[in-house]
Amino acid sequence: MKLNSLKEAEDFLMSRLPVFQNEGKKAYKPGLDRIENLLQAIDRPHENVKCIHVAGTNGKGTTSNFLATCLQEAGYKVGLFTSPHFLNFTERIKVNGKNINEKYVCQFLENIDWETEKTSYFELLTALGFAYFNHENVDVAVIEVGLGGRLDSTNVCNPILSTITNLALDHCDVLGSTIEAIAIEKAGIKKEGVPLIVAPIPESCKQAITAKYGATDITFLEGNPDTNNNKALVKQLLPLLFTQFPELKSVDSEECFKRMHTATGFQGRYQKLNFKGQEFVLDVAHNAPALKQLIERVKAEYGDNIAYAIGFSSDKDLEPLKQFLPSTATYLPVQASVLRAKAFDETFAFFKDLKLKTLSFSEKKYVGEVVSQLVDNQKFDVVVVCGSFFVVSDVLKYFQEKNENDL
Repeated sequence: MKLNSLKEAEDFLMSRLPVFQNEGKKAYKPGLDRIENLLQAIDRPHENVKCIHVAGTNGKGTTSNFLATCLQEAGYKVGLFTSPHFLNFTERIKVNGKNINEKYVCQFLENIDWETEKTSYFELLTALGFAYFNHENVDVAVIEVGLGGRLDSTNVCNPILSTITNLALDHCDVLGSTIEAIAIEKAGIKKEGVPLIVAPIPESCKQAITAKYGATDITFLEGNPDTNNNKALVKQLLPLLFTQFPELKSVDSEECFKRMHTATGFQGRYQKLNFKGQEFVLDVAHNAPALKQLIERVKAEYGDNIAYAIGFSSDKDLEPLKQFLPSTATYLPVQASVLRAKAFDETFAFFKDLKLKTLSFSEKKYVGEVVSQLVDNQKFDVVVVCGSFFVVSDVLKYFQEKNENDL
């Protein structure tokens, strides 16, 4: 089949393949057999790509982009594979901050027999990523795990270094109902002879990991598991790469962190934008630990006159949020435009039941229309858009359509 444009390619993929980003658990296909067979059919490009593998609950996107930026700034050609995406799927596969070539995408999809294996959307994009990085002859690729680790399709890679950023209860219907079970799934990226560096995690998780995989090649960093350790983690990782990438020694990691958004196109993590004179902070924080840290940061910077445009995925347990939602803030429940979004009415009822100040605008429930109504009627020191990757994606698309920001 001939594909003439990226739009045709995306429409084709979305119509033919199960997409976790939209459908959730029913689109999830754990296991490595399909991706192995797919890669075998295209001459196993992943075996030619030097990788750094990044797993975790919160912070793996930041860590992946931070590492890629440091390597780019040192002069290396760097592949970056992340998920999900905000505007279109080419964001998931980058070389030195530039999205995958659209012509390459179309040719790849035309020439690969992916239907035989009944692959998922994510598996196909994983194969596409490895093929592109091999084609581009990158010096190294930073590979972010999609979900979990042990059974994630990225786990076919042969890394030179692996890391786990953080652990929290998330995707429990897929990964397990305890933090220890989730730790075991994340640590499934461990490879023999490859250093695995783990950010501060609860002691019970350390014990679970070593009981399952042993302690050889694993380094557990010390610190508070409940704080944001992304920067500290990367600073521990960089010296381990000096032997293979000596130019990294001259890189200022603090400056790289500041340049990360420009270097890799990183979005949706405490991202500040202005729309119709209203300041916004966009953040994909979606579970209790991440939302707690976000709320504390926002309060410290902006005070109390804050609105949260917030929506969740359908599987999200909201009970843990009750412990730290500020009573001084205003809440605008929203619903993302994907099948797995939590219904507006359910989110609205959650905030109302807590007797928090909750705003709604007639029949408006989707992110863009709620934001538009808000800025036309009321001003806050900041409006924080959060609760789901898909909520942030929707508002970025809305701002882009309105041409209000140079995104």
